[in-house]
Amino acid sequence: MPTRRTVLAGTATAAALAGLPAPAHATPATDHLGRDDWSLLGVEAVTGDPRVHGRVHLPTDGRGIQYGEPV
Repeated sequence: MPTRRTVLAGTATAAALAGLPAPAHATPATDHLGRDDWSLLGVEAVTGDPRVHGRVHLPTDGRGIQYGEPV
């Protein structure tokens, strides 16, 4: 059974980056990835965490969920 976090990330869209002005030309978030970033190549969605301000979740196509926070 999926966890709450899995369901949240699985139903998100890349438009979850709300709060940022929409650029005139958008570039997919994974275009800059190289061989060392293999774990991010399955990322198809980004979602914000409703409980932690600034945290985003990236589902990685069966490799778990990675998250990032501002420092």
